[in-house]
Amino acid sequence: MDEQVRFKESDGTRVAVYNQMLIYRFSSTIALSINRLRQALTLIIAKHAILRTAVIYEQDKFIQKVLPMSDDLYDFQSTYVTNNTQLNQILYDEETNQSLFNFEQGRVFRCHILHYSLNNDDRVNLKQNDIVVFNFHHIAIDRTSLRIFINDLGQALKMQEVSYDNENSITYLDYAYYERLEDWSNARQYWSHVLSTWCGRVRQHSSFIRTGKGYTITFDLDHDLVINIKRYTSESNSTLFQIGLAAFFAFLFKMSNSEQLDLCTGIVVANRTHYQLQNMMGFFANTLPFFLKMDPYESFTKLCRRVQRHWLDILPYTHLPYQEIIELNSKLGSSFLRTLFLVETTTNNSEENIELNGETVLYMEDRDLMPSSIAKFDMTCTIYEHRQNETISVSLNASADVYDELMISTMASRLENIFKQLFSIHTICEFSLLLPHERDLLRNLNNTPFDFERTDCIHQEFAYQVYFQSQKLAVELDNQYLTYAELLYYTQLLALYLLNQYEIIPGEIVCQCVERSLSMVIGIMAIQMAGAVYCPLSPLDPQHRLHLILQQTRSRLVLVHYLTKNNFQDDIISIDIDSILINHDVKSDIDVCQLSCVAVTSESITYIIPTSGSTGMPKAAQVRHRNFTQCMQSCVHLDLIKKSDTVLQVARCSFDIHLQDVMGTLMIGATLILLRPGGNIDFDYLAKVLKEKQTSYVNTVPSLLYNFFTFLKDTNNWNAASCFRSVCSVGESFSLKLVDLIANNGHNYQTWNVYGPAEATIICTSHLVNITANQHNIPIGCPLPNYQCLVLDEFLQDVIINQEGDLLVGGIGVFAGYFGRDDLTAKALVIIDDQPFYRTGDLVRLDDNGLLYYQGRKDFQIKLYGQRIELGEIERCLLNASSSISGCIVMKWGEDHLVTYVQSTDINEKQLRQHCQSHLPPHMIPSIFIILDRFPFNANGKIDRKQLPSPTFEPSLVINNEDQYWRPNDAVEMRIHSVWCQMLHCSQISTNTSFFSAGGHSLLLVQLYHRYRTIFQLGRDTISLLQLIKYPTVADHAEMIKYWTNNMQQDTIFWTLLDANFENSTASSLLPSSKIRIYTRREFAEYLRSNVTVNVEELENIYLSQTIQEIYIIRVTVSRSNENNQLKQRLVAIIISEASDATVLKELETTSQLKQLRCFEIPWAVLIQKELLCVDQKTRFLSSKNENREVVEEQYQVILMNALLAHENMSAEGVDNVFSLRKQQKIAQCRSLIESDKILERTSKPVDNTNNKRSCKDILLTGSTGFLGAYLLKELLKQTDANIYCLVRSKPSSTTSHPRVFYLKGDLTLSRLGLDEHQYSILVSKVRSIYHCGAEVNFIKAYTELRSTNVLGTLEIIKLACQANCRVNYISTLDVLDEGDQNGYAQSKQVAENLLKQASERGLAMTILRPGYISWSPSTGDFNKTDWFTLLFLDLIKFGLAPETDRVFRVTPVDESSRTIVKLGESKETVRATINLSETHTIRFGTIWAEICRQQMMEPHFLSVTEWEERLKERFRDNEQLFYGLQLFSSILMKSSSEDTTAMMDDKSDLNLPMFVKELLRH
Repeated sequence: MDEQVRFKESDGTRVAVYNQMLIYRFSSTIALSINRLRQALTLIIAKHAILRTAVIYEQDKFIQKVLPMSDDLYDFQSTYVTNNTQLNQILYDEETNQSLFNFEQGRVFRCHILHYSLNNDDRVNLKQNDIVVFNFHHIAIDRTSLRIFINDLGQALKMQEVSYDNENSITYLDYAYYERLEDWSNARQYWSHVLSTWCGRVRQHSSFIRTGKGYTITFDLDHDLVINIKRYTSESNSTLFQIGLAAFFAFLFKMSNSEQLDLCTGIVVANRTHYQLQNMMGFFANTLPFFLKMDPYESFTKLCRRVQRHWLDILPYTHLPYQEIIELNSKLGSSFLRTLFLVETTTNNSEENIELNGETVLYMEDRDLMPSSIAKFDMTCTIYEHRQNETISVSLNASADVYDELMISTMASRLENIFKQLFSIHTICEFSLLLPHERDLLRNLNNTPFDFERTDCIHQEFAYQVYFQSQKLAVELDNQYLTYAELLYYTQLLALYLLNQYEIIPGEIVCQCVERSLSMVIGIMAIQMAGAVYCPLSPLDPQHRLHLILQQTRSRLVLVHYLTKNNFQDDIISIDIDSILINHDVKSDIDVCQLSCVAVTSESITYIIPTSGSTGMPKAAQVRHRNFTQCMQSCVHLDLIKKSDTVLQVARCSFDIHLQDVMGTLMIGATLILLRPGGNIDFDYLAKVLKEKQTSYVNTVPSLLYNFFTFLKDTNNWNAASCFRSVCSVGESFSLKLVDLIANNGHNYQTWNVYGPAEATIICTSHLVNITANQHNIPIGCPLPNYQCLVLDEFLQDVIINQEGDLLVGGIGVFAGYFGRDDLTAKALVIIDDQPFYRTGDLVRLDDNGLLYYQGRKDFQIKLYGQRIELGEIERCLLNASSSISGCIVMKWGEDHLVTYVQSTDINEKQLRQHCQSHLPPHMIPSIFIILDRFPFNANGKIDRKQLPSPTFEPSLVINNEDQYWRPNDAVEMRIHSVWCQMLHCSQISTNTSFFSAGGHSLLLVQLYHRYRTIFQLGRDTISLLQLIKYPTVADHAEMIKYWTNNMQQDTIFWTLLDANFENSTASSLLPSSKIRIYTRREFAEYLRSNVTVNVEELENIYLSQTIQEIYIIRVTVSRSNENNQLKQRLVAIIISEASDATVLKELETTSQLKQLRCFEIPWAVLIQKELLCVDQKTRFLSSKNENREVVEEQYQVILMNALLAHENMSAEGVDNVFSLRKQQKIAQCRSLIESDKILERTSKPVDNTNNKRSCKDILLTGSTGFLGAYLLKELLKQTDANIYCLVRSKPSSTTSHPRVFYLKGDLTLSRLGLDEHQYSILVSKVRSIYHCGAEVNFIKAYTELRSTNVLGTLEIIKLACQANCRVNYISTLDVLDEGDQNGYAQSKQVAENLLKQASERGLAMTILRPGYISWSPSTGDFNKTDWFTLLFLDLIKFGLAPETDRVFRVTPVDESSRTIVKLGESKETVRATINLSETHTIRFGTIWAEICRQQMMEPHFLSVTEWEERLKERFRDNEQLFYGLQLFSSILMKSSSEDTTAMMDDKSDLNLPMFVKELLRH
């Protein structure tokens, strides 16, 4: 018996696998007595014992019992039907209602008469058009049994008797007994082997609720196809079942996007192998899984033959019941079969009709043609062979819970496509699912040909612009600029120098490593004019990588300038652009004819872009002149950029967009605006440039746009963006947050989302974003003119609309290949229709509007802030770091971080990071390194990435690579430390830990930079982002900020005057205070490097001048140590001069710049003295009043350190005052936000016309994964019979499945709770109440940090409840009653309550429940592991001591709280009530501590308050972080209890304290 199918529910849902119906319509001019029908049914029941067999479940098994004949063995019902709607509802109920049958009473069959005749009040006769429904449970019937029933019914109605087989006395009960005795060992062995070798994926649509509703589409096969099928079956000795099954597998394969090779579908076998069973009613049929591994390259006929062979292999083992098969593999659930394939054959269409005489007929009704269809599986394909008229029809039935009607109809059309191609395709992968309108859409997508004017090379197009607009501004950087004529002159000058001095030949690669400057633009254009190939090198890349690219490109020259000339070793020829232009600035040197003779064509390579390579070596994409010029023509044609634009150059030179900004701008005749180095992330400067230069076009990554626009919003400086005409976003996904920012800035300009890899020449698709439209994600759009985009599967076949596929780009932009890597080029390029297409490796989908959407990558390549990164390159780099590394895995974590897993036992994070920093560019250096002794492996011997430990950037303590925690030393460090902890979500960070090691990234550093500027009120020309990157620790940042937070002197902008008091100094006799000044450098100076020798005497000679008459440079030791515990030193200059301080300091700066001194060579502090000190030029002794130099030097050390320490303390006080003021401002802003949040939107009210909710009983629960929420879920299951929908961010792995619990993946902080439209609509239609327990419980965070979850999340719940017109039970807190409580948690709960009360006034049913402190569970001892109570006692256990206190705790057990909340929430009397749930128990602190000591076999001992405080201080000094809970909550123990605690209960049986303590100690 197939017990699993018939008796055990699937997923706890109402699926119609139980009921099987026959529907007849009565047609006759005369009536038929219903009594005659009942007599006929009695005869059939008497003959077939299965129709009166009771099934009883006893002792974990089913027992069958045949009941004796009686008049009450089946239900006979009569109903009067008035319309088709009522008829369909009755039929639907008959097919899905399980309660119509009762197995224990043997009621497995019923008859329902539907009187459908007009004015039919005759209930004893059947008349014209009346309906007769015979309904069976599956225990009694299968397809063969239905035919037996029909034959017997016809005979019984005609002759009032049924025939018996006298030779066969076997009953179904005998068969069932025989089946249990049958030897299944061979069958089990066969199916066990099949299941163990199947590699397919078991699809579990757990998020869908199966109601049994479905939709069916039927189509007829073409006559010629039917003939071909019959011919093939005859020639191959196969069956229609085998051909149809092969076609269905091909359909499933293509519907999986040609990705799933291991497929499985269900088939049904009659299972009547013995002749005695042929005329017996009962359920003999067996459902079997049919597994098949697809070979995409085999023909359909070969697939048919494989199906045939596989069927013959299965045939001897088809008798093993389905539930026995699935029990052989624990991974398979009872409902893992989601698809079914059937074939039904009919000889005569009328063979199922029952003709009593010529005028009286019962006509069989086709249930599938009824409007209300049923789906027993997610998808069922049935082939009907009609032998009478030699036709074949195919029916596709699918679940309406999984697919909508349009999807089912579309799938049926695609299945019809498959059948049409059965004998016309060569291989399975060539099957096409495309429908005619989809083919039209694909044709229109690539209908992009446009006939542009012929273009020349890039430099020739530039020269053409010079001819027509020589005096137009070409490029501008701050106060520097060049016209088109000037730029052409300098370009020709440098190009000729390269040709003449270095004999550059056409096609030779010339690298350039230059920061943003006019020199950068001149160098790029000169390389083009010389006929060479431009290769950019990033100044931020380490020397090793720069040399690696030089070696790979075989370049012998590098163009540099003053900021980058030290980046290369002496064996590399580096040419200083500035020196060449200065030394050869003679117009007569220009030989235009020589430049005209350079052999360069449009097919020549113009530039190569090094991109990340998976082999560990960067790969260089080669782009031709025509690729670039025609791409620019397409951009101009679309109005992305035009000649009148002022173009802002933002991208780094490692990003190919910088070439569009530079060469593209000059090629079309626009104006280029450059930013100084670091200016693209200095938002103050960037905003100033945009406004002053009237910038109209920018193209950069969306993350930078978002941060910049956020800055403009926060500073109320939207006018800086007022001149934009076109804003392009490239390199990353265009976020909806950015759309909102742009939509609300008050300016109207074109916003483009563009896409394109370097191999397709910068950009190949574009989309004009409608910033006012409501959209879920932003497409990358359509191909540019003369580009083509194909969305293909891995077999280069078109995928269907809205299906994910590989993006291939063809047309004018396809690159020439990778330099020196023909093997990679062959993999990257594919020829389709004689045209090259580039395999991007990106996954996209094409929607119904012909727009492309980026979906992700098919490999391990990622993008980080617009930069392509091959993770394999990082892995290769790390594998070369040490021979002890035996394995390495790098992956992207979130949107901002790279995480590296290293298998090694002899290396640390510091060594790994240093190796990466010396070999990889900054954007490729991982944020965190996780070192493992051994990688986890799966059963196949591969690394199991899912088992790798998750990285966390939220530790309680982040330190550097040393095991030493450095605390903040002063107010500035403490404030910076606080900002870091807030931004990086850490509680403690060592002050010598890098910002990036603690979880920071470049864009977060931009936010940090602007927060520093706001908090410390720093000016625009103070601290820079480059300094923050170079010096990335808390200590470094604090040291920089300290010197910028003081008042600047008018004429000494680089220096701060210290208020030094020498009256009490030991050196007062030497240095009169009225004639001495001490300045410290505002711009950060480096410490002396241990590996660099500084020639002090040489420095002194450099600085000597008429202004600086005498100078003496000494080393000053700084109190802070470096990472090697060595004292740090800096240089200090003692200057004797009669000039003003401002003049002296200006002279010092000028000399430093002219001599290009390194940062640590410039004095960090300057002591200026008016009285002359004598410096002996021979002995280098400094003397005053005949004192020895060594003595004087010692005195100066004391003076300087005292002055600096006094300055530091004074600065700290000033910072504290600023913090205090800002804290008050923040509180005021928070109060204003709270007042605005308290107002509920007018639109939030229950809808007037809602469906009747009386029949709805489902419940939505938020916070089910929390401590209280988990117990609420248990109580809801106990106290109600409702289905419970749990809103969770991810399904908890520890939960056990329950048939009434459904987890919905969502988020309170997101619109519509983060659910898709289908899930949200289910909640609206089915939920009758919501238990809103979800919240972020944190008594430390501010209201603004808790607002999104606790307030805005509640607002989303109110919106849902208003649409569903359902009740809300809101779990609040008693803390809201304390009006003086300023913690953010209580404030957020107060606001949420206020919103609910307003909704209640508008008609929403709601109840507010305020529990007090919820304690452990007395039954299990389970407790909340994250609340203050637990943290306090866990620390006390570690501490081993306790104070003497009378503290009493008020608690309510979690079991009792959850039980009470559900009881009140289900009561109608509590609607619109606010209920305070005060604590039910009280317990002394001493009682708890005594029990802890008892279980630890210790004698309870309590310290006095004084002793307790002393011991705490002593332990905190030793290890502050070890007792985090005590630090935060120990003060609670000292609070005196209220006076009403006399009647307290210490009875341990109430709270089961021993159980709690036992669990606490175990934890």
